[in-house]
Amino acid sequence: MSPLSQAQLRTNDEFKARVTQSMIASAIAITSEAGTVPDHVNRCNYATLALRAPQQYGDVMAQGVASQGVDNTATDAAINGAVSSIWNSFSGVI
Repeated sequence: MSPLSQAQLRTNDEFKARVTQSMIASAIAITSEAGTVPDHVNRCNYATLALRAPQQYGDVMAQGVASQGVDNTATDAAINGAVSSIWNSFSGVI
């Protein structure tokens, strides 16, 4: 998918809604994970922010998911996988 196609997904309400719901589910799971998970504090802090402002963080997460080549034709599992695969990058884990 071209960078232009990825950028155009920013205006696709259905895509943003699907990614936002996936992000919320991931955030809830992350806030419940064991404190021994590597970089749990950073992951959990980002999850808390995402849960408090899902539209704002969902829009940003949608851009990240699109950058992975996932679009609105993807399955829910593919979107969930993309959200999971980029979570650490968004939460500042190095």
